[in-house]
Amino acid sequence: MPWTIRCGRTLLTIVVFTPLLWIPWIFPSYVMPRTWLMFFLIDLALLLALAGARRFETIRLKILPTIFIAFAGFMTLSTIWSGQTWRGLTGSIDRMDGALLWLHAALFLIALILLFVNDRERLLGATTIAATLVAIIGLAQFLPKIGAALNASFFAPGDRLSSTIGNPVLVAGYLLPHLFFAALLGRQTTGRKRIFWIICALLLLAALYFSGTRGAWAGLIVTAVYLLTVNWLNIRRPIRIALLGFIFLALSVLAWNILNTNKAEHLLQQTTVSTRLINTTIALNALTAKPILGWGHGSYETVFDKLYDQRLLAFSVAETVFDKTHNQFLEFLVTGGLIGFVLFLLLFVKSVTALTKPPRHLDKQIFSAAILAYGIFLLFGFETTAGIIPFVLILGVSDELAGTWRTFTLKPRSALAIKTLALILLFGLTVLTAVVGARTLQALLALRPGIHKIAIDSTGQEKINRALAVRTPYRDDLVWKIAIFWLGKARQLDRGTSGQLDNRTGAMGKQILDELMLIPNKNRRLYSVTGQVAQMLAALTPEETETERLLKIAGDNFHSAWLVNPNRQYAAYALAVVMAQQKRFPEALNTILQVDPKLMYPDTHWFAGIVLKMAGEDKQAEKAFTAAREAGFMPPPGAVAP
Repeated sequence: MPWTIRCGRTLLTIVVFTPLLWIPWIFPSYVMPRTWLMFFLIDLALLLALAGARRFETIRLKILPTIFIAFAGFMTLSTIWSGQTWRGLTGSIDRMDGALLWLHAALFLIALILLFVNDRERLLGATTIAATLVAIIGLAQFLPKIGAALNASFFAPGDRLSSTIGNPVLVAGYLLPHLFFAALLGRQTTGRKRIFWIICALLLLAALYFSGTRGAWAGLIVTAVYLLTVNWLNIRRPIRIALLGFIFLALSVLAWNILNTNKAEHLLQQTTVSTRLINTTIALNALTAKPILGWGHGSYETVFDKLYDQRLLAFSVAETVFDKTHNQFLEFLVTGGLIGFVLFLLLFVKSVTALTKPPRHLDKQIFSAAILAYGIFLLFGFETTAGIIPFVLILGVSDELAGTWRTFTLKPRSALAIKTLALILLFGLTVLTAVVGARTLQALLALRPGIHKIAIDSTGQEKINRALAVRTPYRDDLVWKIAIFWLGKARQLDRGTSGQLDNRTGAMGKQILDELMLIPNKNRRLYSVTGQVAQMLAALTPEETETERLLKIAGDNFHSAWLVNPNRQYAAYALAVVMAQQKRFPEALNTILQVDPKLMYPDTHWFAGIVLKMAGEDKQAEKAFTAAREAGFMPPPGAVAP
């Protein structure tokens, strides 16, 4: 075996361990550097495999990789023509998503075919061990002393498993396929190895339980029923008993949680269910507008803003915001239209139908169940690199088990031309991935201790300056997060220094505001945070001329945010407060009521009270504040106190 192919196999094996590469960034879900590392290793592995391939005249074109490549290509094109550019292509800085994710997933599938044909056990074993270690780390967070240390250093405090990936949903999407890998490996081995894989499966199952993720458990229960009903005569009695026992246990635990514990809050929480149903309505309305080609991959946050449903205002002061449908099939229906949805659905349909054809054996049954379970999970979840990698492993092995390929023989010159072109394209993609990943990592390294731990002093300013100096596709997200943390720190200083910012902190705020102002094509959240930074600086700046300038910037940005989504109340409230600070009291009151005079929610009373107090109408203001308090309103961070 050429050394290039050996290196490619090694790099591809490293990819399956990357979920263990945990670095405590700004947020627990800060996983972007790991995503770009995955991308780079996949590109390099395939590049080395093609370079070392001795024969290229015969191509075994498999059906599933063809569908996957068509789907990944369409998602990339839909992103470009919808104008989503880098955000749609790469995802956001704290999400492992984006059209490039699917492109690299397709490359990963090709690399698997080239490098691990007839050697699936080695790769499945490696990735299952990595997933089991993730599960162990996640379960350790519930231990008294170890858990306290992990939660303080790595994880967001809470009663759901977060592990090395951060978000419980992301963890569940990663662990779920590996449960089936562990089952397959346990079936194919004996003695101590079988015991080892059974222990891995139990640990993965426990971690899935503590993740509190509905989609994972729905997938497991449905697939257990599927295996019993469809394959009752083809599975051995011990397996039947195990599946029946799992179904009984899972349903019993679910019922017990609903009746006796707070776990039901995560499984069937009324607010969560209600807001997601409203979000589904928004998605379906978006589908009717662009049913064929969709809105473009990565565009759902834009869709949500344009078609915002006012019913969401009733659920939280912060106004529930969705940048995902929390149903991956529905999301592809909206962002990819019928074309993207059909291509994605074909991956599941072709896989399951190919695996259920005779001759049937247990390996096929396990992988058809794995595909079904992951598909059901995606009805409640969304795409991530952590989940897509094991999903591609399932598809790759399924394709091999089903034998769904056709062989084409090329002439030597044609084969050489195709190989040369593929190597050139892969080399360019590898270099691009490495450069973009390195630049983004450079910006994050400037903030390595976590900006939430940085006091605004000379050291903190130096780190932020270094981060802002780096140009990266994720820079807009980075500036946004820096601005959010600066706002929090500035509010703390404001409360402790009687409304005066020290020169260094004020200078940093102005620098962040300048960076925010330079961002082209702002979305609603960028307009909003720009307005908040300008408003905070105006409130804490003694110079009258500078205050007027900052208030104008704040008002313009809040107005822009409101124009993006006229149904969202926060931008209107914030704009009204700025108008009141500018002593434009009639306009301020009118602005609050423009959203909808009938929708006098508790926060409406609060902001109206602020405006009335600024106008000198103390009695009317107190009535508004009292109405807000009686309705249980808690003022948002930074709200002007009465």
